[in-house]
Amino acid sequence: MHYVPISQTERHISKLKHKNKQKTMFIIVGALLICLIAMLVLIVLDVNNYVKINSIFQIWQPQTTVAMVQTQRDVISSKHKQIDQELFHLKSIFQEKAYKEATNLKLPIIDKNEYQYFTLQNGLKVLVIQDPEAKIAQAALCVNVGSWTEPDEYPGLAHFLEHMLFQGSKSYPQEGYFQKLVAEGGGSTNAYTRGEETNYYMKINNERVVEALQVFAHFFIDPLLDSSMVDREVNAVNSEYEIAVSGDLWKISHLFQILSNKPIGRFTIGSLKTLKDPMKELVKFHSQYYSANIMSLVVKSNYPDMAKWIREQSDFSQIPNLNLKKRQKLHLPLKKTGLMVKYKTNGDKNQLILAYQLDSPRSAKKSKTLPMIASLIKSKHKEGLLDYLVRQKMALNVDAGTFLEGNGDFTFFLIEIELIEGVDELKVAETVTGYFNNMLDQFFQEVDKNEINYTPYLEEIWQQYKQLQLSQFNYLDNNHYPTVQQIAHNLNYYDYTDAMSIEFLYEEFQPEIIYNYLTEMLNPSNIIIFHGSPKFTNLKQSSELYRLEYEIIALSKEQIKKLSSAVTTKVVLFDWIKSKQLPLLLPKINTFIPKDFSIKSLCREQTSFIQAPLVFKSKEDCIQHEKEYETINHYPLMIKRTVETKAWWKLQRQFQVPQIFTGVMFNTPKSINSLKDKLLIQVFNTLVTDNLNQEIQEAIDAGYQFQFTPSIKGVSLELYGWSDNYQSFFEKVLQSINNIKYDSFYQVKQKLMIYYNNIYQDKLFRVAMSEYLNQVVQAQYYTSQLFQEELANLNLESLQEFHQNYFSNFRVSSFVSGNILRSEVEDLLHSIRKVFHKSSSHTSEEPHVFNIRDFTNKNVVFPLIHKGGDNNDVNGVTINYYQIGHRNKKNFAIMNLIQQFFHNHAFQYLRTERQLGYVALMRFIPIGCIDGAAIIVQGTAQMPYVVNQHIEDFLKQFHNVLLSLADDQLDNIKNGAKSALQEKDKSLYDESAYIWSQIRGNNLQLEEKEIAIAMIDEILQKDIIEFYEKYFIKQQNKLSLQIYGKGLSEQFNQVKDNLLDKEQIIELKTLNEFKCAYTLNNL
Repeated sequence: MHYVPISQTERHISKLKHKNKQKTMFIIVGALLICLIAMLVLIVLDVNNYVKINSIFQIWQPQTTVAMVQTQRDVISSKHKQIDQELFHLKSIFQEKAYKEATNLKLPIIDKNEYQYFTLQNGLKVLVIQDPEAKIAQAALCVNVGSWTEPDEYPGLAHFLEHMLFQGSKSYPQEGYFQKLVAEGGGSTNAYTRGEETNYYMKINNERVVEALQVFAHFFIDPLLDSSMVDREVNAVNSEYEIAVSGDLWKISHLFQILSNKPIGRFTIGSLKTLKDPMKELVKFHSQYYSANIMSLVVKSNYPDMAKWIREQSDFSQIPNLNLKKRQKLHLPLKKTGLMVKYKTNGDKNQLILAYQLDSPRSAKKSKTLPMIASLIKSKHKEGLLDYLVRQKMALNVDAGTFLEGNGDFTFFLIEIELIEGVDELKVAETVTGYFNNMLDQFFQEVDKNEINYTPYLEEIWQQYKQLQLSQFNYLDNNHYPTVQQIAHNLNYYDYTDAMSIEFLYEEFQPEIIYNYLTEMLNPSNIIIFHGSPKFTNLKQSSELYRLEYEIIALSKEQIKKLSSAVTTKVVLFDWIKSKQLPLLLPKINTFIPKDFSIKSLCREQTSFIQAPLVFKSKEDCIQHEKEYETINHYPLMIKRTVETKAWWKLQRQFQVPQIFTGVMFNTPKSINSLKDKLLIQVFNTLVTDNLNQEIQEAIDAGYQFQFTPSIKGVSLELYGWSDNYQSFFEKVLQSINNIKYDSFYQVKQKLMIYYNNIYQDKLFRVAMSEYLNQVVQAQYYTSQLFQEELANLNLESLQEFHQNYFSNFRVSSFVSGNILRSEVEDLLHSIRKVFHKSSSHTSEEPHVFNIRDFTNKNVVFPLIHKGGDNNDVNGVTINYYQIGHRNKKNFAIMNLIQQFFHNHAFQYLRTERQLGYVALMRFIPIGCIDGAAIIVQGTAQMPYVVNQHIEDFLKQFHNVLLSLADDQLDNIKNGAKSALQEKDKSLYDESAYIWSQIRGNNLQLEEKEIAIAMIDEILQKDIIEFYEKYFIKQQNKLSLQIYGKGLSEQFNQVKDNLLDKEQIIELKTLNEFKCAYTLNNL
């Protein structure tokens, strides 16, 4: 029997057949010898109890059969065996004396990394992850102490200590030493503080990771805690506090703190008022609680012998071990439940949150009870909770999840509902209570005091979630893989064997926990109803610290009676839902779960003679050469090109995931530039998205994804999911788009109205980048206010006409990548023609054009008052934008070369040294077809017009840094930049989405990164200086966008009196414009 490539196109792989056959024989003989040696080693090790076996579980998406996968390791080639539908993977790890080591971690079957877990003599837990493909090393150290342990007299002390540890140590006292090291290594740092932990993070080029880790270790050994730095860094903490209290995002968290006993009720961020003279307490807190035995370190890199270096040469073993004991159990924190809490918001969102206080033992984590209940609550299936609330015009959206989970003592389960204005919040709470009761009825039979009898449905749906998560975990891509910070956290709370899997796997079916949680949620005395609205006035309580207006009201007996018809001490029974006959249904058992995980091949078995240039002797022979072919030919192949259709395909199996990405661009010949057209396509997108969320909810639950987004050329559809059932999924999506239902048109209008009104309620620097900067730089950018005015007058007939006209005359660009063959791609393309009854159209295409304002030789200041936030908001944002122009290869290489180095120096100068704000960023950014650079600062220490001057001072200082760069420094910067560019895409989705963005943007510069890497080696110091001087020193095509919070209106009026030399405030319409044009015909 012979094997040939599937199509004429793929036959090119047969050219690789002419390799030396002796090489193959040597490989076979060598592999046999290695296997023999490995078997002997395993036998010897087993006798000495040195072998550790680690179970590897499947889990990434639904399937009932598991493909057998064979993975090669550096020393021992191991096979995966199917045992009770779970895969177990063998890895041998050698135990060294004086160290506890084991690596029986539960891992995805596609995981190629090697793991070593051990404990240093000082009690520090360490997990080393050897990633052969990592270009950038990462590390995290999690200390199991946080804000809940700090003294009452110094709220925010733990968070402040987190800031201070980055300022240096006695062993490395030079200011900015660590930041400079990280900057030259193309890395970055971060940290966070929570109630029970403080988690520190760093990443850097592999070549410098050992040096950086040594400095990092001394954060926890001998921190400098210099008094001058303390006085300076407290401003950064205060800036962070001002950002938190000025918006809506933190309001619920702050209300929980107000309602709770200590330590949960403690103010944790810190401010100038709460951190006066903290030096003595800082030193005491570090020396009293930073103990190695409550720390976990995770390092991920491709540095050889990292584990050995940490054990034998690093300074981590010098971290003191204070032998701290585990803290006592925390009691349920809320002072009182059975409450209604009303609070005033800044945005237009009418938000209802139902909160339930629950015991949360760590033993319940593996049952995944709360994630399962949350999934059922927020499901968008027909006749479910959300569907009912929307049809009854009570709500627009529902979400659910846990808050403050993971401490092992308690958690809050929250249901967030976006209410329609005027709806009684208690009626919504009644409906949710009824849905919980419906769960109880379907999950459990009669319950007595001694026994809980669960239904087959409960076990079946739990097993379904288990299988879904197991499949998802097994094919987990790097985007969803636990970060080193998450892993370090898990090592402090769970057995190390669960460190990688605890957030994913459903491992223990515990119906009694499900029953207990549901009955607690049915108890009306255990609920707090939070209702936030901007229209609440005359609320009786306020908090100056949190800048909150609120009112706490105890639920009346009548209200409690409405929520419940009967409550007993042992069993909660609710039957009112049946009497009202509300059609609230749980999801059906998912029939969309895929069953085939096999990876497709270009080689197929031929039972009859087929002529081909070369024929392989076996399928294995063919597969070996097709892998080499894939490595060489890694760009997509254009498989169709007509006036109406252009299609690309790439068989991508390097990620070893049985999944497919599809991008489809429905291009309209008419340019979408007018306000009405842009609004219509946005309304259409939102309506289609709502339709799809309901029509294909089973597929979404099974792990399939879609994204429907507008552009000036039409709409882009992105689909991603399992290769099994993909054709059916694809066609269902197309049919839903073509047969759109308009039932929710008015709800969509209301949803978009709220969205446009809330655009300005995010953190100010984010709004500045996404909204204000585009308003100024893009010539045809419509504000949210204009969209709202147009939306108010939009009728259903206009949308129906738009839909009919759009899909009667469009052209298609598409890209399909992943576990799919060419013939299957052609089937997908046929589906488009079949669903939309697509025939050839000869309508000429007009160019899709939009304009970018030209700041060449301009120095423009554009001040404005922020439209969001509250009236006391004293935050200011300065964005200094330097326009570079149309991209060329050399400039692109230089931007990639200096990006991280530039940013780290900007952060050090503007944030650490000048303390201008908590946010200090430098980014090269494209707007349309024009490249530029932005330096962003948000803070309260100085007015934006003053920050503008500091940014100019920094640019001069950084100019001197570039002039004085030594050769070895430049080499380090180059290595860091190249490592970042060489870092492989984290997933099939990431790679495919990037290629698709190039195709739909008519760019197709797929080799851009490779060219930049090659050019970086050729770039000299003088090239960098010439580039920098041209755009940042001499020419300065500059826009200074200065945004003032509503509490800074007086300072806003002073801007004209504080302009720098050559700066001017001008009318934007007087500027020239760049034209960015896109057409399909140039592909």
